[in-house]
Amino acid sequence: MKIQEEIQQNKEIENDKEEEQKDKEEILALKNQITELKEKVKEFSMKRMEEEQAISEEMKEKAKEIVRKENEKENTEMKIQNKKIQMNYNEMKKENEKLEEENTKL
Repeated sequence: MKIQEEIQQNKEIENDKEEEQKDKEEILALKNQITELKEKVKEFSMKRMEEEQAISEEMKEKAKEIVRKENEKENTEMKIQNKKIQMNYNEMKKENEKLEEENTKL
């Protein structure tokens, strides 16, 4: 009986060792999966930051373009106003010259 008990105990010990080895392998596999997931999260975060930075740069460029167009519009309006003022000045000058001529004749 004792021999059978020892054989049974040895089998149980062997089974326990096999199960322990399987558990260790599973733990190692899970650790590797965790490491891979951490890397994927890190890559995703980096891509996200790059995308956000690209969007930010794009928005800055669009804002610059809008400001540039507004400045061009203002410059054009100012040129038009300056031309109008110049034309009015020239008309007034001509009128003044006519009046001076008339005064001279009188």
